Amino acid sequence: ALGYGGISLVWISMKQMGLVSTEEANPIIRKFHNKALQLDSTNSEMWIGTAAIATWTDYNWAVAEKAFRKSISLNPNKAEARAAYAHLLLNQNLIKEGREQMDRAVLLDTLNPWVLSFNGLLYLYEGKVISASRQFEKLKKLEPNHPLLAYYLLNKFANTFQYDQAIEELKKVIVVQDEHYVDSLIDLTYLKSDFHNTLKTTATTLEQISKTSYVSPATI
Repeated sequence: ALGYGGISLVWISMKQMGLVSTEEANPIIRKFHNKALQLDSTNSEMWIGTAAIATWTDYNWAVAEKAFRKSISLNPNKAEARAAYAHLLLNQNLIKEGREQMDRAVLLDTLNPWVLSFNGLLYLYEGKVISASRQFEKLKKLEPNHPLLAYYLLNKFANTFQYDQAIEELKKVIVVQDEHYVDSLIDLTYLKSDFHNTLKTTATTLEQISKTSYVSPATI
């Protein structure tokens, strides 16, 4: 069950990061998750999978809420379940409730990169920029190539007018088949123009690329 469930979660993650399209990923996600549930519906991990599909594939908050609660009831010490549940609550603007779940997750697994990244995002939504920065500094030491770290640093550098550093992080968060082509375009545009025009040019280019190969709308 854990093997089938793990494959499903890998495809959920790839879809979220823009590595594969929704059309390609969804049938695989459901196939392997359903197989995992058939084999063992009493495992906390299986219900994290159900919650993940409901949250980031079906956008069904009610089903996701029940699944996260089921996962936590089966294993109250599962830090990832509480951190992901906090993220669902954040999506619904239930900041206080999300903070309660996140604090429990941090206590349960202080050095978990997933928990640290989600906690950092929640701090940003709470307006606690210094606390968010501390979380991402810890994440950088544990996992320097974590994708959410690049997103955070991109926003940090852009909002503090450190555009040279922002450009380097921008190249890390863009996921397309021919990354070197886009990286070269970004460097060349930034050399001839400014940061904001580089963003516009990159977005336009990615839109053109998306007509022949998959590019996540979130990336554009």
